[in-house]
Amino acid sequence: MQFKNLSVAKKIWLLMLLVMAAMLLAGVGMTASMKQLESHLREEVQTMEERIRLVVELRGSVETAAGYLIAGNLAQDSESMQFFEGKFGQAAAHMTELMQSTESRLRSAEGRALFQQIVDKRAKLNTVAEQVGLERRNDGDVVRLVRADLVPVVESFIADLNALVQLQEQMLASTLAQAERERTTSYALGLAALAVVVVLGLLLAVWLVRQLTAPLARAVALSHAIAAGNLTQDVHDDRKDELGE
Repeated sequence: MQFKNLSVAKKIWLLMLLVMAAMLLAGVGMTASMKQLESHLREEVQTMEERIRLVVELRGSVETAAGYLIAGNLAQDSESMQFFEGKFGQAAAHMTELMQSTESRLRSAEGRALFQQIVDKRAKLNTVAEQVGLERRNDGDVVRLVRADLVPVVESFIADLNALVQLQEQMLASTLAQAERERTTSYALGLAALAVVVVLGLLLAVWLVRQLTAPLARAVALSHAIAAGNLTQDVHDDRKDELGE
């Protein structure tokens, strides 16, 4: 059935349904896009926050282990030495677990490069700790080694961890900024889609008005022509709606 043969009521309802369906689809599409964006952002932020938490915890573990190591080497009696050595062993084991967890979660090349520096610093710390232990067993100048070698290595170790924390925080800030830009773009696209739907609705409305007013205008023209005495006008109309009949 041709559109022009539909009843006026059906034409109006069809136009309204088309516009409403288009607006509904645009709204659903924008909502789905925003939900997907927010879900991805939430997962990404949670992953980054977990990495930051791990690195901060690792830094605390390093500080604790280093404190036990220094205290054990500076202790004056064997009981204190054994106590701090035991504590250092526990802290070092926890440090190893945290380093493994941190490494498995790093994704960026810069982060992995920093982590490799951290691994190297730990190896250097272990080497210096062995040297200090040997010096202590030989009744050497332990205090000098602790101040000159051990403490600087610990400080450099912690500095690399601070750099890794800062890198993760910068990446988090960058991700949030990028997400805000994507959110703004998504909103703009959604509004543009709605604007297109509105414009199409207006164009359809104009077209429908012309469809409805064309036979009326033709009827008025016919009446004027007949009133003027022109009886040769063609009054046939192939429309099957109320206006055609």
